[in-house]
Amino acid sequence: IAEIKRLNRKSVLQAEEADEWHPSELALVEQEMTKQIESLVDQQISKIKTKQEWQTELERRALAADFADINNALKWDEYEVAYWLSTIGYEEYMQVFFQNKIRGDMLLYDLTAEFLQKDLRIRGLHVNTLLRAIQELKGKVTRKLEISEWMECRIPSNEQKTKLALLAQLKTMEDQWQQEKQSLVEQLQTTEKQLKLSQNQCEKFQQELVHWTEKYQAAQEQHRSRMDQLTASSSEQVLKYTEKLHELVKDYEFRLKEKDEQRSIEIQTVKNTLESTLRESLEAKLRIQISTEYDHKFSEERKKIQEELEQRMKSKFDTDHENESNGSENGESKHINDKPRTSSKFETLSVSRPLNSEFGSTALSNLITSLMEQKENNSEFAKPVTLISCFLICFVTNYFYAKKKKKKKGKLLELDV
Repeated sequence: IAEIKRLNRKSVLQAEEADEWHPSELALVEQEMTKQIESLVDQQISKIKTKQEWQTELERRALAADFADINNALKWDEYEVAYWLSTIGYEEYMQVFFQNKIRGDMLLYDLTAEFLQKDLRIRGLHVNTLLRAIQELKGKVTRKLEISEWMECRIPSNEQKTKLALLAQLKTMEDQWQQEKQSLVEQLQTTEKQLKLSQNQCEKFQQELVHWTEKYQAAQEQHRSRMDQLTASSSEQVLKYTEKLHELVKDYEFRLKEKDEQRSIEIQTVKNTLESTLRESLEAKLRIQISTEYDHKFSEERKKIQEELEQRMKSKFDTDHENESNGSENGESKHINDKPRTSSKFETLSVSRPLNSEFGSTALSNLITSLMEQKENNSEFAKPVTLISCFLICFVTNYFYAKKKKKKKGKLLELDV
């Protein structure tokens, strides 16, 4: 953005923009101004010198008797052609004709309107006027040549008139020369005034440039010292805050590590507690399921035994009426034979497998497996249930089941059946 602003702003140094200029820019502007002024001065001086030298040479040549003689118009050189232009009132084109080396023969026979306008830069109105003057000069030269070469005539001598005419012509020429000299002097004075004015402006610009350069350098030094101070203070603050930040990071990492350790310990504790609680709950649940299964099988066997007893009592009652003599012996033998059958009925009562676990943990599955193995392998764990033990199991199971219902927090009791 700063580069774009610098490129878009004016190239002229202004007072309100002095702080924005770089020393290199100021130096470059100063060099450019100095070169332009020097080239302008050199051009003006060279023009003035060239013009003065040309005027001096023209004045020196004009003193000759045969200078710019119409009879020798075909042999005129550049100075004579320029002098002829001044006599017809076109002093402004003298330098142009002289620089292009227009001689007498070229003036009379080679100049055209197109050449005058394009190459010599003559204005349109002056082109026609100048061509008419050239035609008049050509007529004079041709007429005089015809009279002098082809006509024999005797002209009476009149020296006094000739001298007077020559003196009048010389006076006229001298007056014209003085006027031209005066105009040249005035032009020179005007050029010198312009040169002095340009020099004064250049000196003024140089003084202003020096003033603003000093002011800019002072502002630059002040700005640089301020920047150094700010840099030093900012670097100290950065170091200070960096150290504080490192300390805070270390403290945070230490606290985070402590928290992580505490959380890992708490998680492990909760995990162990939960596993133990689930293990105990599962054992209690399995024991309750086992006692419930024993109770169910006992009630089924009891019903079967009652039905068999009723049938036996009925058959016994029927046989008693038929065999009154042998009833007591047959009753004793049947009673004796029923005991082992009843006991065999009770001996076949055993514990089936527990229901599938509702928990998906590997530890609980291992616990279920171990309990099942104990049930299958340990004779004490899966011992056949007698009638009294069945009553005991039913009583204890009902007791603990009712007690578990009364718990408000829903914790499972450890049941030892």
